[in-house]
Amino acid sequence: MYRSTLPSSLGRRAVAVGLAAVALSTAACRDDATAPTVATAREISGPNAITVGIGGGGQVATFISVHIIDVNGINVPEKAMVRFRWSQPKDSVFVVDNSAKDLDPTIGVVKIAAPKAAGYDACVRGTTAHYVADSTGPSYPTCNSKFWLSFNINLGNVYMRRKPQLSVKMIDTWNNLLPGASMSVRTWDWDWSVNVADGQALLDEPSVNNGRITVTLPKAAQYVWCNTKLPTGKWELWDTQCYTSNPFNWEEKHDAGFLFQQVAY
Repeated sequence: MYRSTLPSSLGRRAVAVGLAAVALSTAACRDDATAPTVATAREISGPNAITVGIGGGGQVATFISVHIIDVNGINVPEKAMVRFRWSQPKDSVFVVDNSAKDLDPTIGVVKIAAPKAAGYDACVRGTTAHYVADSTGPSYPTCNSKFWLSFNINLGNVYMRRKPQLSVKMIDTWNNLLPGASMSVRTWDWDWSVNVADGQALLDEPSVNNGRITVTLPKAAQYVWCNTKLPTGKWELWDTQCYTSNPFNWEEKHDAGFLFQQVAY
C-alpha cells in the first residue's frame, strides 16, 4: 500500500492550486464506501469534458503521461493501448493512443488527467498490426511507475516489440517474380496458422499481386511455410513444397523463396 506523507491541510491547498491553474470543469465520481477493494478499470471523458474521481468533488489534480517506444527508442507509430493505475485513491483506466481520451496528439505518447495520488503506473497492453507488448526481458519493460506527488508526471518509456515478418518470393530459374501463388504459414506447434494469396488484402504486405508474399507473424517462434497454389501460368515446383525455419526473433524480417520451372502441358 502506498502512503502519502503530506499533512491534510497542505494536501488540500496543493489540490486547490492545481485546480486554479488547470481551470477544468469536472464531475463528481467516487466509489461507494462499501465497494470491493479491487478497482475495475473505467472510461474517462474526452479532453474537453474530463471527469476523474477525487475525494467527493470529482476534481482534476494532476496529469500523467507515458511514451510508447520500440527497441530502437523510436515512438511506436501505431495506436497502442495503455492501462493507467493509481493508488490512494485507487482506480485505473484504459486509454488508446490518440483516441478522444488521450490528451496528447503525438502518436507514441499517451496523457490523461487523474486525481493526485500516492503512486502511479502505466503499462502498454495488447498488440497493434505490427507491434506487441511483450515481456521477454528486463531491458524492454512494458510497465513503468512513480511514487511521488507532482502536477505533471512523465512516467517515462514503455516498450513494444516489432513482430517478425516472413517475405517469400515466387521465382523461376531466371529469378523472375511469378504472381498468382498462395502459401500457408504456421507455427511449428500449430497454435497459429494462416493461408495467404499473393495480393490478398490485410494479409500480404503490400496487397499487390507481384510474385512476393510478405506476412507479419504474431510472435517470435519457429515457423513452417508451404506452397499451396502454383503461380499463374504453367509452372511446377522445382524444390521442396514446405520449409521449416529456426526460431524467428522479434524485429526479424526473414527472406525466403520458392523456385518453379515452366512446363509444356
